[in-house]
Amino acid sequence: MAIGGAILTVSALAAVPYVNADVFSNRIRASVEASLHRKVELGEVRLHLLTGPAFTVRDVRIYDDPAFGIEPVAYVTTLYARPRLLSLCYGKLEFRALKLDDPSVNLVRTEAGRWNFEPLVAGAGLSTLPKIEVSNGRINFKFGETKSLFYLTNADLEIVPPSSAGEEGRIRFEGEPSRADRQARGLGSLVAIGRWKSAPGGSTTADASLQLEKTALGEIITLVRGRDAGIHGLVSSRVQVSGSLDNMQLTGKMDFQDVRRWDLSPSKGTAWPLMFRGRLNLPGQNVAFESYTAAADPAPLTIRLHAGNFLTAPHWGVTLTTDKFPVAPLVDAFRNLGLVLPERVKLEGNVDGAIGYSSEAGLQGGFALRDAGVTVGDSQTMRFREAQATLKKGTVAVSAESEARLDAEYRMDTQALDMTISSTGMDIKTLRAQAALAAIPLIEQIRAGNWQGKLRYQRNGEATGSWSGRVQLKNAEIVPPGMAGPLTIESANAVLQGDRVTLDKMRVHAGAIEGEGDYRYEPRLARPHRFKIRLGAVSAAELESLALPTLRRENGFLARTLGIGRAPLPEWLASRRMDGTIEIESLQLGGAVFEQIGARVLWDGARVEFSGLRARWGEATLGGRVSADLSGADPAYEAAVRVKGVRWKSGSVEADALLRAKGLGVSLLPTLRAEGSFRGGELALDTPVSVSGCFLFEWPRARFTEIVADADGEQYVGSGVLLEDGKLSIALSTIAKKQLRLAGTLAEPRLE
Repeated sequence: MAIGGAILTVSALAAVPYVNADVFSNRIRASVEASLHRKVELGEVRLHLLTGPAFTVRDVRIYDDPAFGIEPVAYVTTLYARPRLLSLCYGKLEFRALKLDDPSVNLVRTEAGRWNFEPLVAGAGLSTLPKIEVSNGRINFKFGETKSLFYLTNADLEIVPPSSAGEEGRIRFEGEPSRADRQARGLGSLVAIGRWKSAPGGSTTADASLQLEKTALGEIITLVRGRDAGIHGLVSSRVQVSGSLDNMQLTGKMDFQDVRRWDLSPSKGTAWPLMFRGRLNLPGQNVAFESYTAAADPAPLTIRLHAGNFLTAPHWGVTLTTDKFPVAPLVDAFRNLGLVLPERVKLEGNVDGAIGYSSEAGLQGGFALRDAGVTVGDSQTMRFREAQATLKKGTVAVSAESEARLDAEYRMDTQALDMTISSTGMDIKTLRAQAALAAIPLIEQIRAGNWQGKLRYQRNGEATGSWSGRVQLKNAEIVPPGMAGPLTIESANAVLQGDRVTLDKMRVHAGAIEGEGDYRYEPRLARPHRFKIRLGAVSAAELESLALPTLRRENGFLARTLGIGRAPLPEWLASRRMDGTIEIESLQLGGAVFEQIGARVLWDGARVEFSGLRARWGEATLGGRVSADLSGADPAYEAAVRVKGVRWKSGSVEADALLRAKGLGVSLLPTLRAEGSFRGGELALDTPVSVSGCFLFEWPRARFTEIVADADGEQYVGSGVLLEDGKLSIALSTIAKKQLRLAGTLAEPRLE
């Protein structure tokens, strides 16, 4: 009778393709609850006949075991339930397959370590568990009352339970990992195919293969860290796992391509295959693996990764271990990741050590670069037998020693850098080459020489860094703009403080000119270049020759012939601002020798002024000022001077004069013009004479005017000239028409 009733029921159902089946709601609910061992709420129920029999249930809510929480284990938009036909024959409603469309599923793990799906795959539940399919679902992970940030989206799942206890079950999954606190973009598809078996004692073993399709590396880093790390590239992977769930062996391979910082262009051919093996504790949420090679020898580069609580509060770490690994490939890799190293810098040597990064401690570790070499461009390679580096709490410390000792500390969070270079004697050329990372004031201008001392470079964050330190220079060669030859600093004490520079106790020479003094560069002053210089015995010709590039500029054809288009000032001259003092032991100017010369020098672009000028000329003293205008093709000079104590004809003469001239060397004389006044007393001519007057000198003639002379108690007035041949002719007379004539030369005058 039961079989006949079933046949009649099936025949009736076949007569109608689709009917409202709400009358079956309670029986369906009871059957699903029996299959899943969970309380179930159903919405509208429909019956499919032609493609069934099967039921379509809308708005399904499957509650969890209270031991795992009060939130439902699943929200299902549409549930397709296909009954077991044999169960209908016995008047029961059991399902052989359940399909969940667009569900949101919560997988829950208690603090005791039990999962809410365990009763479905072990023990008595196996006999009644139907085949389960999930289409386009979202799978959430919950631990106690805390929902994980991680979830699986676009998930398709198929679970085929074992037919009986001790048999294998099968599972296939495809989905995209994502985070709840990030835009739900998903990653590349993750495919898992496996099987499991539950032993009578409760332990479960599994064997599965997992494949991650080619995925943006930045998305995986964001999945783990919760924020973008600015690293682009692609990664794909294949993994095989087997064993008990709490101790699964895993082997696999990852392929990385075009790994780089986000703002850098991809490099062709940058593929990094990585084979790895390790263990996975799925209930304990722990995984650890390391890279390996097929070769028998130890790998020169090993990567180890471990992660814990990867579904709840993930913490993880990665360690890079090297053993005689060439540094050049690492430099290329770091450049792709955005580490700023000048393209002209080349590193040589082998790296030994370990560097680790963890979510708690950040970057830490240490390594040694052995038989190291640093080359900048075409410069000489700087050799280090060994360079040590340590990393701790986001700080990198480096030390190396060869001709110089290098110590550096870099904070990756703030990008602060603190570096010192010290030496007891090092070629400046080598230092300049290695200083390409940050130019050192003064040192960058020295093209040869030797230094010793300590230099320190500090940079806070992205701000411009600065140098400081104290060094001693020896035979340092500089070619200042505007000098015809190099200036050699034989010795000096140098102090650097940011962009300020001080040179004390300098001993210098340029050609045959020798001197000593001090120099300061104060960039915030109106005239930043400050100096005190003392020279020995020099000639005006030597000084002029040394300064020739400053004094003369070549004009074009039109400027030379028509005075059109004067050459512009070079930038170094237009911007030159100097304030200092100069002392010269003796200066030979033509046939005259001036001694004990001193003046203050004010240099502003094309104008140079020597104020407070003082000098001795034999027994005479000289004071005043001299200025030079360097804006033309040749320099133009102007001098206002007073001369006292000139011994002439057993008497003393003094004069005030304003002199102007233009040109270089002997070409100055034809342009020389001087005017002023003179005074002389107790001159031993044929009779003692005191005289005063004015003069105007225009090479090679001079005129004397307003002459007043006192001789023999009488006063004479008059004028005179100095002719081209050096002959002197002065005519004087008294009010009484008494005549007095001075003839001869300036060296040997005579009264007539």
